[in-house]
Amino acid sequence: MHPAIRIVAVPPRGYHLTIESAADKRVSDLMTRNVITCVAEDRYAGIMAVMVSRHLRHIPVVKDGKFISMVSVRDLLKLRLDEVQSEADAMRSYIAGSP
Repeated sequence: MHPAIRIVAVPPRGYHLTIESAADKRVSDLMTRNVITCVAEDRYAGIMAVMVSRHLRHIPVVKDGKFISMVSVRDLLKLRLDEVQSEADAMRSYIAGSP
């Protein structure tokens, strides 16, 4: 977790925020205070496990305590899908007997 980073996100399920109820709120009332972050060197499987267990769709990527990017579940799923496709292609080539 990184104390200097704050996120304003879509409210969690079951939390109803209407235009009328939001009108009197400050951003500080809505933001996530203890943001879970990662660094570029983290393994994607570990980040995916955190996202699944914490019901997160995005995690900020930090370097030297500063925000550098955002990683999403979609990014990680695409990476895994590409990996599985590559393994399947290699297995097909192996079975077919070609290098």
